[in-house]
Formats: sequence, structure tokens, C-alpha cells
Amino acid sequence: MKKFISLLVLGVLLLVPISAKALSFEIDVREDSCTECTEPVDGVCTTICTIAIKNNSGDLGKVQLQIIPATGVTISEVTAANGWTYSGTISDATFQSLLPVSDSAFTLATFKQTFSSSVEDCSPTIRLEDGKEYQIPTPEPTPNPPHTGVSLPVVILIGGVVVAITLYTITNKNKKMYKI
Repeated sequence: MKKFISLLVLGVLLLVPISAKALSFEIDVREDSCTECTEPVDGVCTTICTIAIKNNSGDLGKVQLQIIPATGVTISEVTAANGWTYSGTISDATFQSLLPVSDSAFTLATFKQTFSSSVEDCSPTIRLEDGKEYQIPTPEPTPNPPHTGVSLPVVILIGGVVVAITLYTITNKNKKMYKI
């Protein structure tokens, strides 16, 4: 009986992996992760942000995270990238891949955020299930440029062309060809 238990324990130890390598990856935080809001409509900006993965060290098939909007920002239209599916809510999002991804860098998803152009900081935060947080920078809205009267030089140019053509026509009519 003692030999049987010893063999059973030895068999279990052989089945247990010697070293477990935890999957590790980071959210790729770049200045161009979110598009710029160049023309606010009625004072409301809309940008599209990308969640990208970098430094993936294994076969990644499932990513759980939270998308935390900044104060005064609404997040909507979360869309998984090709090969990934999205389920859950922004506060408990799960992205799954049919086939594990071993690429070191890839795009996971995009989402749309809407906010008032008066919001100071509209950068969302991505929190992974291990507690790591990444803030995605969002460019500040560019105000609409004021009307500068740019059409005035065009009017002056057209008027100058009309005057030049008129002067040319008048001066050519008054030239008479004399045969000597």
C-alpha cells in the first residue's frame, strides 16, 4: 500500500508543470490612440479610441478589462478587432479570440467617446484584471477657427482679372492697322 501511494504521489508530481509562465502584456498607450475632435458639433466632441496590446509574451485568448471614462465623458460603441469577440459592459468587458494570439503587438478593440468641448481631461483609463491601469491620452479639442474673410482676396483677384481683360479688349479695338 505504501508503494502504491508513493507511485501515485510521484505520478501526480510528474503531471504538475515544473514552471508556470503567466501571460503578460501591456496596453499600448500612444499619443495617437484617440482621434482628435476638430469640429465640435453643438459643443459636443466625438473621438474614436483604440485599445492596442503590446509586449504580449504568450498565447493570448481572453482579455478582461474595464474601460473607465473620465468625468463628463460617455463611452459607447465598443467594437472588437478582427478575430476577437466582445461581451459584457464597459465596466466589465471580456474580449475572446477563437484562436490564441501570439503576436507581440496587435489591436484589441475600438470605442467611441462623446464629451462636451469644455471638459478639461477626457482621457479614458483601461484597468486590467490584475489591477494595472493605463490612461489613454486624448487630444484636446481644437476650437473652430473664426471666419477670417478669406473670400475677400478671391473677390479682389476676380475683379482684377475682369479689369485686365476689359483694358486689353479696349486697347486692342483702338489699334488700327495701316498699310503703307
